[in-house]
Amino acid sequence: MLDFDFYITTPRLAITYFNPNQESHVDFMMRLYGAEEIAASTDSFSMEPLTREGALKMINERAEQIETTGFGRYLVSLLPHPTNETNENQSQSKLDMVKAAQLIGLVSLNTRDGAKSSPIPDAGFRILSSQRGKGYATEALDGLLKYYAQEKQVLEVLAYCDPINEPSKAVLRKLGFQEESTVELEAHGLVMNLGQWSRGLKKGIKDYNQ
Repeated sequence: MLDFDFYITTPRLAITYFNPNQESHVDFMMRLYGAEEIAASTDSFSMEPLTREGALKMINERAEQIETTGFGRYLVSLLPHPTNETNENQSQSKLDMVKAAQLIGLVSLNTRDGAKSSPIPDAGFRILSSQRGKGYATEALDGLLKYYAQEKQVLEVLAYCDPINEPSKAVLRKLGFQEESTVELEAHGLVMNLGQWSRGLKKGIKDYNQ
C-alpha cells in the first residue's frame, strides 16, 4: 500500500500521491479534467469532462500503477507562503505544510502499454489554467525527474506533446528535452499524432520505438 504521507518538495511546490480516499482529490481531478479546463486547453484535441466515477477510477488506476511499476501520476500543490508567524511557530512540521498546500495540478512519469509504446517512461504535466504562466509546470516536472534520477536511477525519459502546444513545448525545452519526431499514440480514449521528445537517451530514438 502506498504511504500517503510521502512527499517531494521544491522551492514552491509539494508533489504527493493522489489518495482515492480523499474526496478533495477526487473533486480536484474532476476540476482538472472538467469542461472549463478542457476549454482553456492549448491542445488541438478535446476530451469528455471527467465524471466523479471516472475521476475515482483514474486515481485508483494510477495508484495501483505506482505500486506495481514504480511509475505513475502525482498531485502538485502550492505550498503556503512563509510568514513571520510561520517562522516563529516551529511546531508546524513540513508534512503539515504539505497537507495544507493548495492543489494546482499534476505531474507524471509513466510507462505505456501497447505495440507502439516505447519501454522508456514518459513525463507529463497538467496545471490549472488559473495557475499557468508562473513556472509551476517546469518546477514540478524538474522536481519529479530529479527524484527519479536520484532515488531510482531513471535518467532516460521521453515526453509527448501536441505539436501546436507551444507552452508545453517551452517547458520541455527548459528541462533539456529534444524534439524527435511525430508518433501516433492513444490517450484519454483518443488516437492522436503527438510530438515525441527525449532527454538523456543512451541510444538513438529509433532504437527505442517499436
